[in-house]
Order: sequence, then C-alpha cells, then structure tokens
Amino acid sequence: MFFSGETLVNEKYPLATALDDFQPLDLWQSSELVVKSRKLPHLTVSGATYFVTFRTHARFQLRPHARDLMMAAIQAQSQKSIGLDAAVVMPDHVHAILRVLDGYTLSQVLQRIKGQSSRRINQILHRQGPVWLVESFDHILRHGAELAEKMEYIRQNPAKQGLEGSAGSYRWLFVKQITG
Repeated sequence: MFFSGETLVNEKYPLATALDDFQPLDLWQSSELVVKSRKLPHLTVSGATYFVTFRTHARFQLRPHARDLMMAAIQAQSQKSIGLDAAVVMPDHVHAILRVLDGYTLSQVLQRIKGQSSRRINQILHRQGPVWLVESFDHILRHGAELAEKMEYIRQNPAKQGLEGSAGSYRWLFVKQITG
C-alpha cells in the first residue's frame, strides 16, 4: 500500500505546519517570481510548495497496474528532483503536493513523471498515443492552512469518488508521515 501517513491536526485544519520542508510564501513579494502561461497561468518561485493536478488524455481510464506505474514514477522522482508531501493517482487524474529541488523546474519534473509513466503504461497496454494532457494545473501553496486543506483534499479524494470505503485506505495514495 502506498499510503503512509496520519490525519493532519491543527484546530481548523490538520497539522500543516508540522511538515519540515514547507515554508509559507508571499509569492507576489518574491524577486524570483516568474509568470508564464499557455491556457493556464503558471507561477514559479524557488523553494515553493506546489499543489499540482494533471489529467489523462481524452479521459483515458488508468487500470490498476497503470496506476501502480504512475505512483512508482512519482515516487522515483522523490528526493531526486522533488520533495513529495502527498500524491494520489485516480483513474483519470493525479494530484500531488511537492517542492521542486534545486537544479530542476516544475515543468521538467512533470515532464519526467508523465513521460516515464506514459512509456511504461503504453508498453504494458500495447497501445500508442498520449496518456496525459500536456498542460497541468499548478498552484503555489502560500500558508500552512492552505497546505493542510490540500493534503486533506488529496486524502479524501478517493472516498469522495467512491473508490474506497474510508479516507486513507486507497492503494494509490501517499501522504507524508507527519511527526511531532
């Protein structure tokens, strides 16, 4: 099972500030802010924690083995190019909370994750063509309450979609262990 975490705990929100690597950020005050856009705006700031979502091409449904491959691709980048706080692989989309490590960009990291998983998924299913949409949604998390809210959203997403009986028991869910 990929889940390894506790429910977050803070009065209104679960333990957001207990994640050691999270740094609150006023991105509009940062001299490093870079703004790019395609259909969606993409903001980049060094050291930021991102909530990202990407979807399958044409609502392609990932079978269990394909979801295993996708989670493995995400976890393969953990500590190599990203600091991973949470991820969930749903049948037609992925949510993750991560920080990009020095020397990489969010675009490079997502390209690696989606590219690696696409090749493997297409191989096992004996198919060709895109698995993931090119563009992803990304949002810089600015404070602890927002981090806690997004982590809880990721944890609850499978249950809300009717894919598990209780939050936290979904096979393709990872939530970083919180200590403290």
